[in-house]
Amino acid sequence: MKISNVEHGVDWLLQRIRRVGPHSARWAERVVAGRGTAAGRVLQGLLNLAQRYPSDALERVCDAAATHGADHLATIRKLLERPAPTPEPPPFRHEHLLIRNLSEYGRMVSFHDTEVDQD
Repeated sequence: MKISNVEHGVDWLLQRIRRVGPHSARWAERVVAGRGTAAGRVLQGLLNLAQRYPSDALERVCDAAATHGADHLATIRKLLERPAPTPEPPPFRHEHLLIRNLSEYGRMVSFHDTEVDQD
């Protein structure tokens, strides 16, 4: 007779979730601390999400959910369905020790042009 994942117990499910990553494990442990053995179905749901989404995405949303105390699987699911925020590129720097002034490039080009004209 086949045993379902929930029937294996919360400890077994936590072991499997720890393989996903530390943030997923931390979120799952918070759920177990709050719900006890009734958390089995939630943990099974988290494992199902781990099969459908990349582990780095699941880790990111589990970290955010655990940080904010959100212990509902629906929150994890909604966060996964939202597109990940794209970081803004750093502002372009016009001045830096490694960046020459444009007038310097102008002098280099005019110097090169005079050398070519003399040949």
